[in-house]
Amino acid sequence: MTAGTLAPGTLAVLGAGSWGTALASLAARNGLATTLWGRDAAVIEAIDRQHHNPRYLPGIELPASLRATTDLADAVRGSRWILVVVRWQACTETLHALKALQ
Repeated sequence: MTAGTLAPGTLAVLGAGSWGTALASLAARNGLATTLWGRDAAVIEAIDRQHHNPRYLPGIELPASLRATTDLADAVRGSRWILVVVRWQACTETLHALKALQ
């Protein structure tokens, strides 16, 4: 992914595991305003304040521009794109919660 690949906008990545964090980091490093959503408050706080995911990507520095939140509505507000990168067992629940925000 390069900065010129995507049109300007914002991206919400739902799922702060290793895959979601890696995708969010890549997007943020390439200039896309990116918000990462997850359920684990300690992980989200570490991503948002210390710019690393100690549970799923230890030792990898994340871009300071990457924003993280446990609030689903906050994560998707104003987003042009939404990537759902949660584990299969949480997919239905996450999609229902997302639909309820409409």
